[in-house]
Amino acid sequence: MDMLNETLITLCWELYEQQAPKGRIAQRLGKHRQTIHIWIKGVQKHGLMNFLDRYRQAKNGEGKRRQIDPIVKRWSGK
Repeated sequence: MDMLNETLITLCWELYEQQAPKGRIAQRLGKHRQTIHIWIKGVQKHGLMNFLDRYRQAKNGEGKRRQIDPIVKRWSGK
């Protein structure tokens, strides 16, 4: 059963509100404990709906490709 991360973030927050330990939340959701910590911290700071909006924006579109300096490219012979 694959769930979207947005659904997992919501479940994570609900479990955290029910006083579930972060380690157990991570285990149940199949995510790293540090990821759970980051999500909870973000929801505490921004609120659930704002955090989900920010999360969607961050995951939207392609990232910027890394640029190689033309001088280095010429020097390396590529």
